[in-house]
Amino acid sequence: MQNSYLLSLLVNDHPRVLHRICVLFSKRGFNIASITVGPSEDSSLARMTIQTYGDAGRIDQMAHQLKKLIDVIHIEPIVRPYALERELLLLSVKSETAYARRLARIVEEGGGKIVNKAADRYAIEISGDTESLERFLRRISEFPIVQLARTGLAAISLKS
Repeated sequence: MQNSYLLSLLVNDHPRVLHRICVLFSKRGFNIASITVGPSEDSSLARMTIQTYGDAGRIDQMAHQLKKLIDVIHIEPIVRPYALERELLLLSVKSETAYARRLARIVEEGGGKIVNKAADRYAIEISGDTESLERFLRRISEFPIVQLARTGLAAISLKS
């Protein structure tokens, strides 16, 4: 069965590390559903959160292969429900002034914020777990979406 898995990697922060990791996933026949990379608690290292799909055995094999890369310092599977996961969604929607209140209510109820309003377009930002963002997108679907961008998951383990 294909389940969703999150891997947190601490890697050396220099060019080509991301490329090497992506190539390894590709060679092993894995699709990366989401990847985020950013600074970590150590300025010489970057934190990667990778979401992929597969069975537990293949994911373990992939983790072992990743550990062999010289630039991978630490790898940790992020185990749900012992994780904090967030994703950022930015979108621009069209709305006539007559529907502005309805749009604002949907955005507020979803935990989002209208960050810009220009003529008939509204720019919205919202963050949350994947399921809450999917619910929000279903609710907002009555308004034409002009542009949409998602960051992918960032996650940390809540286990000690």
